[in-house]
Amino acid sequence: MITAVQRPPTCEFCGYNLTGTPIESRCPECGTPAMESLGPLVRPGTEWDRSGGLRVMWRCAVEAMLRPSVFGRQIQVTTQPHRFRRFCWLLIFPASVVGAITVPVCYVLCWHRNPILYEPEVVTIGMPLVAACSGAGMLMLAMLVASVVGLIQTWQNKRNLLPASAQTASYLSLLFTAWGLFGAVCAALFAVVVDSQWFQNWLTTLRGIAVLLAFTGLMLPQVIWLGVCFTCVWKGTAASRYASK
Repeated sequence: MITAVQRPPTCEFCGYNLTGTPIESRCPECGTPAMESLGPLVRPGTEWDRSGGLRVMWRCAVEAMLRPSVFGRQIQVTTQPHRFRRFCWLLIFPASVVGAITVPVCYVLCWHRNPILYEPEVVTIGMPLVAACSGAGMLMLAMLVASVVGLIQTWQNKRNLLPASAQTASYLSLLFTAWGLFGAVCAALFAVVVDSQWFQNWLTTLRGIAVLLAFTGLMLPQVIWLGVCFTCVWKGTAASRYASK
C-alpha cells in the first residue's frame, strides 16, 4: 500500500510554507495567526467523520450548502476518511423515490386517467425502472461534477484534489437531491403545458419553434441548478487546496 506524501505545514488561507514558524506567530504572507493553520484543532474532519446520526447528517448537509467554503476547511485531504460515502444514500434514495413518483404523476397529467386501470405496466415496470435510473443518474451526475472540479483544481494547484472534490460533492447530496425534486416538478409542469390547448394552438402556428421554446424553458432552470451545484463543489474544494492533513 502506497502511503500519502507528507506535505510541509502550510497556511490554511494562502498556502505559505510555515516550516519553522512558531505557532504563536503569524503567517509572514497573509498575517493570519499560525495557530489557525498549525494548531491541534485545525481540520479535525467534519462532524459526520467524528460521529453519526440523522441530526449530524442534516447539519453537515445544510452547512455544506450554505457555507461551502467554511465547510471545505474541515475536510481532510491527506488523511482521507471514508464515512462520507454514506452520504451518497442521502442522494440515491430520495432521488429514486422522486423519480418513481414522477412517472404516474406525469401520466395522469398527460392522459387524465388512472395508469393502474388502463396501463398497469406504467406502475409495475416504469416506476421501478425510472427509480433505479434516477438514483444512479443523480449519483453519476454528482460524481461527474466532482471529477470536473477536482481535475481543474488539481491542474491549477499542482496537487491531487480529487479526494476533496469527491467528499465535497458527497456532503452536497442534499443540494443534488433538491435539484432532482425541482427537475421532477419541471417535468410535471412541462407535461401540463404540452397538453394545454393554447400550446397546441401555438404549436400549429409556430411548429418547431414552439417545441424548441418549451424545451428551452424546461432545460434552462436545470442549467442554472447545475451552475449552483458546480459553484458549491468548487468553493468547498478550493477551501481544501492548502490542507496539510
